[in-house]
Amino acid sequence: MQRLQRLSVLAVVISGAVGILFAMLPGRWIETTFGVDPDGGSGLLELFLIYVPAVLCVTLVIFCLSAFHVLPRSRPG
Repeated sequence: MQRLQRLSVLAVVISGAVGILFAMLPGRWIETTFGVDPDGGSGLLELFLIYVPAVLCVTLVIFCLSAFHVLPRSRPG
C-alpha cells in the first residue's frame, strides 16, 4: 500500500507542476517556439495544456484523499 501512496502523490505533484509550468509560459509560446499556429491564434491549445493537468491534479487529490481514508465516508441509512 505504501508504494501506491507514493506513486499517487508523485502523480499529483507531476500533474500539478506541469499545469503550473504551462500556466507560466507566455500566451503564444507554441507559435513562437515551433513556428506553427495549431489553434488559429485563439489560444485554445495553450488553455487545454493548462486545464488538463490541473483537472487531473484535482481529480487525483480527491482520489488519494478518499482512497487513503482521509476524507470521511458517508454512512448508509
